[in-house]
Amino acid sequence: MIQNINDIKGNLKAKGEDILVTNMYFGEEKTKGGIIVTNDDGKERGIRARWCQVYSIGEDSKIKDDIKVGDWIMLEHGRWGRGVSIEDNEGVQWVIRRGDPKGVLLIHDDVPADVQGWLEHNKEIRELDKEALVKL
Repeated sequence: MIQNINDIKGNLKAKGEDILVTNMYFGEEKTKGGIIVTNDDGKERGIRARWCQVYSIGEDSKIKDDIKVGDWIMLEHGRWGRGVSIEDNEGVQWVIRRGDPKGVLLIHDDVPADVQGWLEHNKEIRELDKEALVKL
């Protein structure tokens, strides 16, 4: 049976110089009333850097001393890959993307203010268990 490459089970680990990210903020929001305000990605006004959370860091990454799993980083526009849906060993669903380490513009320990509201309205987004991911 052929497995859909976008539907993976198990934990993922970045290799080489790569970094894997999740919780990428594209600007789409759901209001308390359930109305979805679409994102602007792919439109001229949507060509901008995006916040995302570090999921895994490759052991050869040149920026591994600057970032850690769970940090929020801002990636230069287009410096990320397509999302892959995974279900980790604990049954939690994630959308994981490869982030280009050369595209990191900012690093933040906490959830950035402009992402906080989005996280609160999108309950399917989960906080990373930093302790568990570091052990990968």
